[in-house]
Amino acid sequence: MFDPAIVKFVEDEQWAELTTYVTLKYPGIYTGGMKELAVAWLPVGTEFRIGEYDGAENIEVKEETGWITA
Repeated sequence: MFDPAIVKFVEDEQWAELTTYVTLKYPGIYTGGMKELAVAWLPVGTEFRIGEYDGAENIEVKEETGWITA
């Protein structure tokens, strides 16, 4: 998520290079669906989390999701 090389490959749509890079740097990583990756830039200090449902991921920004504080 925070690897600058991955961000660059995705932004430049260099899918073959991305596959090679992640395979070498992160052995055993799942590489299917990489062409569906997207880069989203958030303002510094934004509180967020990555949500996942049925294989699809999304960004949840704290101010936009109605979190509850106990």
